[in-house]
This record gives sequence, structure tokens and C-alpha cells, in this order.
Amino acid sequence: MKIPDLDLLGINTFGLLKNLENDMAEFAWMWDGPYFVSEWSINGYWEVPKTAWEAPLENAGWKKQEELFRRYYENMPNDDPRFLGHCFFYWGHKQEVTATWFNAFTASGQPTYLYSAYALLNEDSHAYNPAPKVKYMLVNKGGGADHVILKPNEKYEAEIILDSPLDSTLKVNWSLCSEDWYSLELSSEAPPVAYLDHLLLKDEKVRIEFQAPEQEGPYRIYASLNYPGSITATVNTPIYVIE
Repeated sequence: MKIPDLDLLGINTFGLLKNLENDMAEFAWMWDGPYFVSEWSINGYWEVPKTAWEAPLENAGWKKQEELFRRYYENMPNDDPRFLGHCFFYWGHKQEVTATWFNAFTASGQPTYLYSAYALLNEDSHAYNPAPKVKYMLVNKGGGADHVILKPNEKYEAEIILDSPLDSTLKVNWSLCSEDWYSLELSSEAPPVAYLDHLLLKDEKVRIEFQAPEQEGPYRIYASLNYPGSITATVNTPIYVIE
């Protein structure tokens, strides 16, 4: 080994990054050496508002980028001489409670708003065309904070609200999935997320008609949007189906 002995403290923190510099000063009696942030990003799904059935509410992509910028410029302890740097989480694509929460890329490898934020913070000059600026998604005229409850087998509408005029080159991919309650249990018996895209009936880009699943339970409607050559914007809304 080139470095047989290294005294360095690594800290994983998300929403509590704002407390880090004060915490490190308070704990200096125990550790007054160098430290770095080994994981940080937007708020975790454990740090956000939830529906009545405990489904976390995920921000649309550009709001994630704004949150990341604000967290970096307001909370990262860059002026602390003990601070050595930071590492983003997560550089890739993974299913963790939702299919999009921490992902810098989509499942097909397209860069997201989080990728764009990471790249800009690292002064990456690679340019992408402007992406759709999605405000939120409504399902049956309600957002995630409205605790959307639907009846099985009934037809409903979902709509994406944009903060810009609709462009004819816009591409939108919709999906309806069962909620992921099991991704942190690391159990081989955990049921996989079920994709129910056959229930998507009438697609009008930013508006879609769908049939609610027959089986009672929690689900989530996803949409990803991009223009030719742009990064991908993501948005989703949790729903619950009950008779």
C-alpha cells in the first residue's frame, strides 16, 4: 500500500449537511483532523413529507438541481481548512424506493437534472440543450401532497404541469408501477416492482388517461421528458388504490 496509515474522517450526510461545520467544531475534542463528505445529495426519501400511507414525495428534476445548488453554496464547509472535499451520491441508476430519486442517469443511460447539477458544480463544460422544466404532476387533479386515492379499475387522468410552453419536439415516457416498499430490506423474498404500463390507455404527451390497477395498494405514476439532445426531466406522483 502506498498509504499504510491515513487519519481521515468520512461523513455521509444529506439534509443535515447544513449542520456539518458546527458539528465538526463541536466534536473537535474527539477529532480535530481532516474530514470529507463521502456522500451527499438532495434530501433523502427519509427526510421529506410523505402521504398518508407513508409514500415519500419526490421533487421534479429541476427542483432537485436547485436544491443541490443551494445545499452546496449555502451548506458545504468550503472555508473550513480541515475540509478536504466531497463525493456525490449516486453516480448511476438504481431502484431505491423510487426509480429516480438519486439517479444521475435514467435506466437507458440518459443524463438527468442531477447529472447536470453535478457537472456544473465540477465546472464540466459539456453542453446540453435546455431540458423541460417540469413543475409537478397532477393525478385526478391532485398532487402528491393531496394524498391521491383512486378506485380499482376506474379510468383517471394524469397531467404534467410545465413552467414553459409545450414544444412539439418534446418526448414523454409514462409508466405506472407498484410502490417499492422493499428495496432496503435486502431480502431475496422481497417482491419486485411490478410495471403496469398496459393500464396506460390514451397518451397525449403531457396528459395521459389510465386505468387504476385492480389490486388494492400503493402505486406510483412516473414520467420522463426530454427534447432532442437535452438532459431528461423526471417527475412522479404516488397514488393509492382502494375500494
